Amino acid sequence: MRITKSGLGILAILMAIMTAGCGSNSLSSELASDVKSTNDSTGISIEVEGSFLSSSDVQRLEDNIVPGLSIREALVNSRITELSPAGASIQSIRGVTLDPTLQWAISINGDRLDVGDWDTNVNNNDVISIEVLSSNNTKNVDIIIVTVNGGRLQPELTHSYVGPYTNEVVIRDLLKQSGIVVLSDNNKMIKMVQGYNPKVNEKWVLKVNNKLLNANGLDMKLKPQDEVTMELNNS
Repeated sequence: MRITKSGLGILAILMAIMTAGCGSNSLSSELASDVKSTNDSTGISIEVEGSFLSSSDVQRLEDNIVPGLSIREALVNSRITELSPAGASIQSIRGVTLDPTLQWAISINGDRLDVGDWDTNVNNNDVISIEVLSSNNTKNVDIIIVTVNGGRLQPELTHSYVGPYTNEVVIRDLLKQSGIVVLSDNNKMIKMVQGYNPKVNEKWVLKVNNKLLNANGLDMKLKPQDEVTMELNNS
């Protein structure tokens, strides 16, 4: 098998804050590559838009896509995708959940598959793509990523939420709108995430694009594709 990265993707987990510690009131992000895995024996390729999945995750998907197997069977067998109870949509992929206004879309050789086509069997040399669309099937959607990282302390809390970008949204408003964060009474600190209140020796650390925020960071404006991370650490 060979793993390659190519092109630009909408769901990148992104980088480059103009000032270390996020002292500026604006962020600059840059799209990361799509992740692609190709089976040398069958020629079947799978490409996932953006870098929200690791190369090993995409390779795991590719390992379960073999000639004669349906797309639906491959998704279930991979064990990193969770389908809705009716099997009519993808609820999450490797702990990444989309806002209700967004949807996962699957294509084979550039042709979009409706849910009813997920029982289509895969052939040698097929190229399977997974991307994010708006609910009205619009491509190239501007998004924001909110990630909870429970680390070694509370690994079951680790999850990412992908939602549509709102023009000039600041971090504080994004956290309050996410529905998973409770801020302190003065709205300056994270009090609780996903219902978890840190122990005396724990604290939530806030980062954007993997850069630590300073005390005034909650007032910072975000840009499309930025990732806001709440990381549980020892205090």
